[in-house]
Amino acid sequence: MKQLSRGWKLFSIITIVFSILNLVFACLPDIGTYAILSGGLALILSCIILIKAIRTKTKKRIAIISLIISIASIGMGYWTFLQAAFNFVIQPGWDDILIKH
Repeated sequence: MKQLSRGWKLFSIITIVFSILNLVFACLPDIGTYAILSGGLALILSCIILIKAIRTKTKKRIAIISLIISIASIGMGYWTFLQAAFNFVIQPGWDDILIKH
């Protein structure tokens, strides 16, 4: 297996850090809805790295991890958006989702 050049390694590390920060911000109630947008950016960057790794036949581990984390942050941002928009309240049971009025 070949290795990515220094620039692409740095780009991969920056993308994974950006994805992790995005996942953390997705959990915050007021800024979580913006995680959908920044998660989309992280998803695009992860796809660029994954395509570059596939074309150069190098290790794809960091790109796949970053891709999974960015998808999770988009999901968390969407969940935060649903909570803010429709006032969902989750009770201790799995099937107890109530809407506040």
